[in-house]
Amino acid sequence: IASDNEFKPSIGKRIVGGVEAEQDAWPWITALVYTYEELSTSLEVDSVSYTSDSFTGSPGGTVTGLLMSCGLGDAECDAEGQICLIQRGEINFSDKALNCESGGGVGVIIYNNEDGIISGTLGDDFAGTIPVVSVIQTDGELLLDKVGTTASIEVATSAELIQSSTCGGSLIGD
Repeated sequence: IASDNEFKPSIGKRIVGGVEAEQDAWPWITALVYTYEELSTSLEVDSVSYTSDSFTGSPGGTVTGLLMSCGLGDAECDAEGQICLIQRGEINFSDKALNCESGGGVGVIIYNNEDGIISGTLGDDFAGTIPVVSVIQTDGELLLDKVGTTASIEVATSAELIQSSTCGGSLIGD
């Protein structure tokens, strides 16, 4: 049976990657680095610009069409050549977008059902081909009064990958 002292590093020493470290040396540090394509969006309805945000996984593109309301987007919307205005809630963002596209829609605006912005994703395996943007609740409610007017959406990806990182470290021992 081993004594407790056999498993304790000696005073002033720490184990780093299987070797002893000098006292006061950083035992280890790690970084999580991920890359992504930055998406930028624009939205104009009835010659008025609105602040919009992207959904991760949204296809790029620029589209123009009449704005129509598709409620919650929980069923195919008869939107041939139009841009679907859809409220957030009940089903996935990707299903909402696919329901618009399967009804002939050329673009999607999803507005929040509560205060704040939507920070959402369509998923890595999103099969849709039309651009999708989000707006805050108050803008979405204003857009309901603009149904039947001309709307334009643009979703553009950056030419290069953006990198973001988070670093962390831990001191082992006293």
